[in-house]
Amino acid sequence: MAYYQCPKCGQLVEEHQNFCIRCGTPIVIPKKAKPNYGWIIALIILGILGYAAIYYAGYAKIQNYKASLSEAIVEIYNSADKAEDIALLTSKVWQNSINRTSDEETDRFTKRDDGQGSFYNDYHDALEALRNSKDYKEDIKWLKDNRNTVSEMIQNLSSPPSEMEDDYKQLRKFYTAYTEYLTYVTNNHEDDYDTYVDTCNDLVQALIKEFNPISFYVELTSD
Repeated sequence: MAYYQCPKCGQLVEEHQNFCIRCGTPIVIPKKAKPNYGWIIALIILGILGYAAIYYAGYAKIQNYKASLSEAIVEIYNSADKAEDIALLTSKVWQNSINRTSDEETDRFTKRDDGQGSFYNDYHDALEALRNSKDYKEDIKWLKDNRNTVSEMIQNLSSPPSEMEDDYKQLRKFYTAYTEYLTYVTNNHEDDYDTYVDTCNDLVQALIKEFNPISFYVELTSD
């Protein structure tokens, strides 16, 4: 039990008594102050909010990086697909010129414009006709321009978050395979037909090998 001292006579008074038992002076018992936990709660809330802000900033950075990575992969994929179309047409013109095979797609390159539809005697002339065509020149220009675009995208991705370092390394491998394939396809070749076809196939297989580990990014983008 707590005791309080009378402010007038000094008599000790029990806490439940309202008057001094000696002099009758009213006793005002001071109320116990309740502990203030408000500042503690405020600090906890601020800490939670700060952690949430840091977590969200990190999460947003990773998501933005993933989006940019996906765009780069899709851009490389589409460019490689265009390069493959050019390589296939080139090999088809080459083969049909050598074998003197008529084909609706390649006749305009393998045959002379002499009104008789006679084949060129030299397949180099057919390949030259292909390379001088408007569509071919436009496709090659698109590939070269797109390669510059892809190069800039790769450069912008050169500082990945730690969680994305492995994906970035795989992207670099895919990019290297892509540039090797593009370089070969966009250059004029004096190889024999078999060497050209075999080299293109090898480069495509290398490209597919490096694409497969990150192919899900294309699937996510398409969704």
